[in-house]
Amino acid sequence: MKKKTRTEDLSTELKKLGGKVHEALEAAAASAELKAVKTELGESFARIGEKIAAAARKAEEAARNDELRAQARKVAQAGIKATAGIQKNLAGGLREVSARLDELAKKLDGKK
Repeated sequence: MKKKTRTEDLSTELKKLGGKVHEALEAAAASAELKAVKTELGESFARIGEKIAAAARKAEEAARNDELRAQARKVAQAGIKATAGIQKNLAGGLREVSARLDELAKKLDGKK
């Protein structure tokens, strides 16, 4: 019979060690602590996703508000222009009425 050499002994021991490391890693993968970490990570990613979605909704709402403000400004400016035109026409009309009333008053003063 052949005697085991040191290399064979070392090889056998390394094989045993590898098997135990493998078993330990499998046990760790199935451990409650690892499951808790996985759960916590999943929940954290879900919260991050919710925050991103909320920020996107706020940004979209802000953009809509900006559009509404811009539209309101346009309406206000159009109203100001229209009012200015009405004021100008009204002032001109009132001057015309005033001038006619003045003429009428002079004619009535002349008949006295």
